Amino acid sequence: MFRMRLYGQSFTLVAMVGGSLYYQADRNLRYQHWKVKKEIEEREKKERWIKELEARDAEDREYEEKRERAKKAIAAAAAAEEEAQKKGEKDSRGVEAGSVLKAVKGLKDNKEKAK
Repeated sequence: MFRMRLYGQSFTLVAMVGGSLYYQADRNLRYQHWKVKKEIEEREKKERWIKELEARDAEDREYEEKRERAKKAIAAAAAAEEEAQKKGEKDSRGVEAGSVLKAVKGLKDNKEKAK
């Protein structure tokens, strides 16, 4: 009976060591697969972030271009009105030229006083 017990315990130990060796290789493969998958996900996340930043940058550039065009249009209108005021002309509505320019200059003066 003692021999049977010894054989049973020996078999158990051999099975434990063999299973440990077998599953260790499996665990290493799973870990490598997980590592590669994580690297791919991080790379994709970085690419999405870069695309988002490029889109935001394009929107900012577009906004600045619109703003500059508006500034130029306002400056051109003010210059035309100032020139008309010098000539003493009236616009199509019969209003004396220069009234908008005076209002804009008044706003600028108010802003400077507030500072």
